[in-house]
Amino acid sequence: MILERLPLIFGLVLGVTFIVLLLAFGSVVVAGTAIVLSLLSVAAAYGLLVLVFQNQWAEDLLGFRSNGAVVSWLRCSCSSCCSGCRWTTTCSW
Repeated sequence: MILERLPLIFGLVLGVTFIVLLLAFGSVVVAGTAIVLSLLSVAAAYGLLVLVFQNQWAEDLLGFRSNGAVVSWLRCSCSSCCSGCRWTTTCSW
């Protein structure tokens, strides 16, 4: 059920972000660049989560024992955090 609605959710969030940035700055280039950079930052955050928790990288360095999986709520909170940081950065221009 979630996977069926995931493209709709991503499209809605990215579309609203694009429209708000387009209205705020009046530039398609700024809005498009913000969307691309937002996608890159979320992909990097998810990649780091998988690297640390699923591949058990840097357990000794960070001082924890991984169970080999990423808990379901962590993806949602990471996405929310990345979106919040993006909006904060965008509004501070």
